[in-house]
Amino acid sequence: EVSDQVFLELFLQRKPPSWGHETRLRAIWLLLHNEGRRQGGTNRIFDALREAEGDMHNVTESYFWIQMVTYYAATINESCFAAFARHSSCKHLLDPTIIFRHYSEAVLVHGVAEFHLPDQKPLPSVTK
Repeated sequence: EVSDQVFLELFLQRKPPSWGHETRLRAIWLLLHNEGRRQGGTNRIFDALREAEGDMHNVTESYFWIQMVTYYAATINESCFAAFARHSSCKHLLDPTIIFRHYSEAVLVHGVAEFHLPDQKPLPSVTK
């Protein structure tokens, strides 16, 4: 396992050690820590995911995972992704199928090029 810093460098060079659900979450978590969501941070995260995922990029899915990582990170204060991912609250986040609690397959298919709101259940928010 590579350090978070090395992982992020490899990710930004489009050379992640592997690609899968946890890799995407780790990239988002690290980019959120570096970029934040304000002042263009979300757009920079989207751009990095678009570069990494290429033709497989889905705008709606990306927004969903950015929102979910933001939501969990707001309550879990860890300095490295491994500790964040091990936290008991993250067990749902590590399940790639939770997106289907919020979105139907049809909406996700239509959400490839532009963002669509959830049609099953609203996204959680850190603001009340």
